Amino acid sequence: MDSSRALINQFTPANLILSSILVFSFHKTWNFKSVLVFLGIGLAGLGFEIIGVNSGLIFGEYQYGNVLGFQLGNVPLVLGILWLNMIYGTWVISNLVSDKLLVKSLIGASLMTFFDLFLEPIAIRLGYWQWDGSVVPIQNYLAWFLISFGLHLLIHSFVKPEKNWLGLSTFVIQTLFFLGLNLTLA
Repeated sequence: MDSSRALINQFTPANLILSSILVFSFHKTWNFKSVLVFLGIGLAGLGFEIIGVNSGLIFGEYQYGNVLGFQLGNVPLVLGILWLNMIYGTWVISNLVSDKLLVKSLIGASLMTFFDLFLEPIAIRLGYWQWDGSVVPIQNYLAWFLISFGLHLLIHSFVKPEKNWLGLSTFVIQTLFFLGLNLTLA
């Protein structure tokens, strides 16, 4: 476990950055509005994490370890990239399922919360972050859902839908990756 953990931890920030570069290199419809929305999502995700980790009010009481690299406000910068990648992937998926803004946003938020169910246990084991009392509070999952819903309302309202299969694949691969880690490293 220790050698596997070290290898996984060493490559996690680079994986998030590289996957983001790949996903967005296949995004076709670039304009000022889409750039602002994507930047806004990444910064909002990072901002909610900074407020959350320093106050305990959003997600519950938790703190980040040093595994994920450079931090701003006690939060690794790659967390903004993680939020953006996952919102983007669930945006692609939800656009395939519905044309209605609220339905797409509910689907996207549900997929994000589903992803977090697999992310939390292994992220704790890998030292990405720790929860006070070693228990992930329900508040965390509710916050993930509500924040994701708001970010999906934003992206669905201002970015033209497109079928970026790499965005969809990245979400599926990340979900399966964390599910697999939970099964093999438990």
